[in-house]
Order: sequence, then C-alpha cells, then structure tokens
Amino acid sequence: MVTGRPVPGSYLHCLTTNKMNYKILASPASINDATDYYITLIETAVKQLGGTVHRVERLSAVEKSDVIITIEAKFFLSALLKRPSQLKINWFQGIVPEENDLLGGPWLRKWLWTLAEYLALHRSRLNIMVSEAMLAHYRKKYHYRKNNFLIVPCYNKQLDHTAFSIPSKFEKPNFVYAGSMATWQSIDKTLMVFREIEHRLPEATLTLLTGQQKEAQQLINKYGIKNVTVKYCPLDQLDEELKEYKYGFLLREDHIVNRVATPTKMNTYLSAGIIPVYTNVVDSFEQHIDLGKYALKFSAAASASEIAEGILLFEEQNDIDPGNILQVYAATYKEYYNDLFYLEKIKAALT
Repeated sequence: MVTGRPVPGSYLHCLTTNKMNYKILASPASINDATDYYITLIETAVKQLGGTVHRVERLSAVEKSDVIITIEAKFFLSALLKRPSQLKINWFQGIVPEENDLLGGPWLRKWLWTLAEYLALHRSRLNIMVSEAMLAHYRKKYHYRKNNFLIVPCYNKQLDHTAFSIPSKFEKPNFVYAGSMATWQSIDKTLMVFREIEHRLPEATLTLLTGQQKEAQQLINKYGIKNVTVKYCPLDQLDEELKEYKYGFLLREDHIVNRVATPTKMNTYLSAGIIPVYTNVVDSFEQHIDLGKYALKFSAAASASEIAEGILLFEEQNDIDPGNILQVYAATYKEYYNDLFYLEKIKAALT
C-alpha cells in the first residue's frame, strides 16, 4: 500500500478546505493526459470537502485569499517570489535537475531547478510526490525532514475489462511500443530485443505508436527489422488501439530519474490488458506491482538477447487464461491505481 499521509497538526491546520478557494497555477504546456488526470483528482478532493478550485495560467488571476497549487517547482518559485506569505501546495512530477543531466541540458537550468526544488520543498505547506523513492531522494539531497508530504503515483487510466476478451488477443505474439523515440526511453534496446525475437519467431510483429514516424523508420532501417509497423494514433483512439496487443515494451536504464519515476506507460499498458516487458529499475513498481506469472521483468543490465530469450520462453510455456490475468491486474488497480484511495488521502491531507 502506498504510504505518505502527512502527520495531522497545526502545520497543516490552515489548509482546511471548508469554503476555501484554490487556484491551480499551470501553463497549457504543463497539461497533458497524465497531469490532467492528476489535477482532476485534486480538484475532486477539494470539491468534496466543500472548497472551490479553478485552473489559471497567470498569477494575476489568483486572489490573495486563495491557496495556490503548482504542478512544477518553477511555478512555485514564481509564486513564492511574488506572493511570499500566501499558502501554497506543490506537486513534484519528476526530479528535473537530474533529468537535465540525463538529457545533457545546460548547467544554468539545472541550478535554477535545484533552487526551485529546494524552496518548494521547504516553503510549501504540502508537497505531493509520485513515489517513496522520490521522497528518499529529496530527504538525502535537500535534507528535507518534514512530514508535510503525500505520495500519489502518476496514472491516467482505469482498467478496461473488455480488453481481456478480445478474440485471440493472447494467442498472437504481437508487440507494441507507445511513446517517443527518445534515447532515454530505451527505444534502441527495444528494437534490438525485437530483432532477436523475429529471428526466432517469424510471426511476431511490432507496432510503434509514435508521432515521430521519420525517426522511427530510421531506427527500423538501422536495426534491419522487418515485421514492424509505424503509425500515429490520436490520443482519443489510443485505448482502443492498444487493446489489440499482447505485449508492450517499457524498458528503462538504471538511473535515478527512472528509479523515482512512476511512468504512466505501465498504467496504460495494464489498463489495456497488455503484458508489460519492463526492467526492474522503477522503485515504486517494485514495491507495489506484482503481476505474478505475468511479469516479464528483467534486470536493466540484461542484454537484448537475454530479454528476448525470456520473452520467447514465456511465449512458449504460457497458455494465458484471460479471466486469470484480469484478476491479477485488477488487484494492482485495487491497491495501486485506485482513485478512491487517493481521493481520501488528498482530502485527509487538506483537512
């Protein structure tokens, strides 16, 4: 069970939401399918407690009596500088200074984000984080010792029971990868794994669902893969598209950015009845997701050949019962991807 409810006390007493007004400060660029779902959970919790909540893009739209909710530390820093005494809550989506290093960004950006994270952690009335590993990282890096935190993983899909009854869904070795062609998403290793699979299993197919179709085709040519389809799927059609696949790739390297994250791709795959092929580097998944015999989980140090071998062995030995795999996935949704559970946690943190 996910933990992290703040300790009740005078420190948070002023956040009581009875008739209080909240403003969620975020730019349009900060809102996507994942963040929108997360924000909606917060909005629902506030409304259930009798408060009001609105999304705004500029600090000028925030009244002095409002509680400010920011979804990035940089917005928190801006609000802190201009409204130092106003109550604020911040949601930490990721550890941006380390993401900057991973992507080779400029040192100044890293410094500014480090400052923003430090101030947000120590000046926010409530810190919402995505994992216990993120909390541990902040404890170590910034000497954050307070208990005014809440842990809610990133997710944006509920379990689709119809996805498990698609005819022949679990009989065909069809793979999918949904996402960008970014190196940090291990797309190269994904393609190398599938190249090994199609050599041994000629009927296997891979579909890359991405907006970067040119880059995808270049990588396919680079690795000499044959049974690959590249297509763009609009967001409103993605759920129906994904229901057709048996396996989904979610490989990550062992890096602090990945260890503290809770990639929504896992939630997306599970919601569509897909068996994830993933590495054991996401700390939150290691703690809270148990797929039993349906876990195609590998060490980040495993080679493409070793991962392919594991998949082929699974494909050869497992006769999947749709009802059983649905039951296993449903347990994860009951314990980990549960709206009602997190709504109660958010409400408890705000009262």
